[in-house]
Amino acid sequence: MRRLYNTDKHSGRAVQLLVNVDGLPLYKSSSIELRPIMCSFGRRKPFTVALYCGVGKPRDVEAYLENFLDEYGQLSHKEIKYCGKILQVNIKY
Repeated sequence: MRRLYNTDKHSGRAVQLLVNVDGLPLYKSSSIELRPIMCSFGRRKPFTVALYCGVGKPRDVEAYLENFLDEYGQLSHKEIKYCGKILQVNIKY
């Protein structure tokens, strides 16, 4: 089994989420972009947690990130049982 967490003397065992936000143009002749919020942890492949599609960058960054941050806030205050171990979820920065 691969190790999915880091041991931190202050927080016990924690899953360290790496978060990436970037833009991808859909077409060369268009200003429509996809803006995914991607996460990864351990040696796992990145996965999409949210997706914005629109003309250019989102105008309101707080609105763009609101659902992601709300869900992370709920998740970070809960303990997760995985393979008999109690884990916490943190964003690595």
